[in-house]
Amino acid sequence: MQEEAVIYINRKWFGSIDYPIAGWRSVKKPELMDNARLDLKKEASELEVGSPHFPCVFALGGALDLLNQIGKRDIERRIYSLGDYLTEGIKRLGLEIISPLDRKYRSGITIIKMEDPGVIVKALYKKNIIVSARGGGLRVSVHIYNNQKEIDIFRSGLAQLLPWQSKGERPSS
Repeated sequence: MQEEAVIYINRKWFGSIDYPIAGWRSVKKPELMDNARLDLKKEASELEVGSPHFPCVFALGGALDLLNQIGKRDIERRIYSLGDYLTEGIKRLGLEIISPLDRKYRSGITIIKMEDPGVIVKALYKKNIIVSARGGGLRVSVHIYNNQKEIDIFRSGLAQLLPWQSKGERPSS
């Protein structure tokens, strides 16, 4: 499976890093096909070793248009609302949240303190619930495209695994 990503690099780093590879899109004049002299660009495309992945470029444009239509404030409010709903449910399960809950430090990421979070991640994955192990716990991320029903499914799946936590046993992987 090929992964796609977006990267930003501050201009101050160009020219100071030796790159192990360069491609035809890395140079200032790719049409010259001059491999003897690599006149590298001084921008992020210096790191491109092949052709742009146009489907992802267009999808990114569409995603950014959608986010701009919704607006930063509404996105922020939605993430806070879902995060609050998530943390209330987690607290009802008697679990400790170790990520900041204060609004000025808050994000869509909630980390739940947990022993052996990797085992829990695998057990939840079998239930088609995707979370990750990070920072001494279970990392749960919410965004505008999530809803309360999904959070309820996560919480229910996690609650089914809690007896293993309290007895020091491990769910089957």
